[in-house]
Parts: sequence; structure tokens; C-alpha cells
Amino acid sequence: MESVSLNEIANGLNVLSWDVLEYLNNHPSQSYSAIRVKFGFSQEKISKEMARLEGAVLVKVERDPNDNRSMVYNITRYGRSILKMK
Repeated sequence: MESVSLNEIANGLNVLSWDVLEYLNNHPSQSYSAIRVKFGFSQEKISKEMARLEGAVLVKVERDPNDNRSMVYNITRYGRSILKMK
């Protein structure tokens, strides 16, 4: 498996990526709907962005502890490390 540095990941992030990471860092445990409303993009664009961030292990999806039927997004320690590089 090839290793990718945090610098390489940071260089590949777009403006929306940085904005979502900052938002989740300041507002943990956000639903997909809340993120979509916050940024005002289409469902397709936010869905792709969240999948990209999750694939890069910068965010994680977890069951909402208050509603086991729902999922929430949280920033990971790698996501926080990337934010420090901005």
C-alpha cells in the first residue's frame, strides 16, 4: 500500500474541502443535511465531497448517539492535522 503524506493530501484539497473541515472542527457531529444546508451546494456535490474527505480519512461517519437511525460526520485527528497546515 502506498503511503501519502499529509502535505500531498493538503495540496489536493479544494476550497470546499477546507471549509467543511473547518466547519466540522468547530461544530462536531453534523448530519449530512446540516452540512448541505450550511454550504448550499447540490446533494451530488456535497455527497462527492464528503466521500472524498472520508476516503482521505479526514472525516468519519458515525451513528448519531442521540438518534441511532441517523449518521453524523466528525473530523478525524488527520483532519485536524491538515487544518494546522493551512
